[in-house]
Amino acid sequence: MSTLIEWTDITWNAITGCEPISEGCKHCYAAKMANRLRGRYGYPETNPFTPGVVHADKWDLPLRKRKPLKIFVNSMGDVFHDAVPTEAINNLFLTMAISGALAQGHAFQLLTKRPDRMAQEIERIGTDPVKILTDKAGWETPYSDELLCHAANSINGELGEGHNVGWPLRNLWLGVTAENQARADGRIPVLLEIPAAVRFVSIEPMLEPIDIARWLKGTTTHHMRASVEGMIRNRAFDCFNDDDGQPMSPTDAENELYRLHGSGVKYIPVGPKCEGFTSEDGCPGHRNPALDWVIVGSETGPGKRIMDNAWARKLQHQCTVAEIPFFFKKDSRGKTKINGREWLQFPEVA
Repeated sequence: MSTLIEWTDITWNAITGCEPISEGCKHCYAAKMANRLRGRYGYPETNPFTPGVVHADKWDLPLRKRKPLKIFVNSMGDVFHDAVPTEAINNLFLTMAISGALAQGHAFQLLTKRPDRMAQEIERIGTDPVKILTDKAGWETPYSDELLCHAANSINGELGEGHNVGWPLRNLWLGVTAENQARADGRIPVLLEIPAAVRFVSIEPMLEPIDIARWLKGTTTHHMRASVEGMIRNRAFDCFNDDDGQPMSPTDAENELYRLHGSGVKYIPVGPKCEGFTSEDGCPGHRNPALDWVIVGSETGPGKRIMDNAWARKLQHQCTVAEIPFFFKKDSRGKTKINGREWLQFPEVA
């Protein structure tokens, strides 16, 4: 359905409902909207914001959209509330896999305040995504065998150029809400451990100053000084550039070591994430994941809590320094400019 949310094109609410979980929930717009829809369009009469309500007639909505769109998944609740059935999450991800297989060009934006369950579900699906998402045994799916086969081929990477293939889904953007520093500290590190095409944070409503600089650029973990022989033996491993996965030549290894050593890095013992490098050989280092996009906005509506524009200006500056796209919705007065201009940046996705 159409939406006034500035950073997306449409919303897709095949699952609705939620419960307050943190400070940002105090004036939840979705709860108020659900109350207005009470008894209509599948919203319960007694508690219209009941978590985990499934709207089966909405499953295929993205597949009916021909133009590539940014689609906000479940703007009327939280996909990863405990009450949401596992089968519903399967259908959600299956729909996104089919959309990618059909090369529709949609980007699915999934935002949660419950990243722990998000991590658990994506890990569960990732153990065998083809079986979990396309096996009809034990749960209902609205899709034909032909579409299920197409989704399986997509996940297995057997489709041609132009299709979103593989796991994790390349058309899926995962995000968390962080309304204050405590929620940022608790949720963002969990998000960054989850594989996704784009990882983002929505700081809305912004209730206090927040520092996110540590998550805006992947820090590099450096390990024991690697030898040329070790780098050749254990294949190429370049923490700054894309790696073609081929063994390094002696010249390449020497150049890489020279560049790393010249940057003044210090090394620590090799750990379990060193991709096959041994204690004897060492590892030149690897990058830790980082945020790809930051959204900031004030609270709106009756009783809104006021955002100090200086808080938003600080985040905009941090994003600019880190070269991370920044999207500013509006301040407490309804103004859309910060630091003298509008910031409507989106992440670039291959």
